[in-house]
Amino acid sequence: MEGEEKLCATSLESLIDFSVERLGQNVRVLPTDAGKKQEYTVSAKATMIGDHKAAVCHKMRYPYAAHYCHVIADTEIYEVPLVGADGTKVKAVTVCHLNTSAWSPYQGRSQKFFLF
Repeated sequence: MEGEEKLCATSLESLIDFSVERLGQNVRVLPTDAGKKQEYTVSAKATMIGDHKAAVCHKMRYPYAAHYCHVIADTEIYEVPLVGADGTKVKAVTVCHLNTSAWSPYQGRSQKFFLF
């Protein structure tokens, strides 16, 4: 996408360096809790956190650590409380892209790490 900066990070160090270079020194890492596979329901109102620019890193399926990281402006970052079918409580982090007009209608990703 136009204006998007991206990197295939093959180490935690390169993931952090990429994010700090684009967002500055004051970043927070917000991983989505790793709950077990089950049905989850939103249990309370989502809370908006951060500003309108985030680095998002998606874990890739490789035999070694690899993350697809990208930075794009015009986003809203939310923390969403969830409760599983078995009562387990987790917090998920999600990003709403405010302008998707240049996206393919088939584009979709599951977020894992958010730095802002």
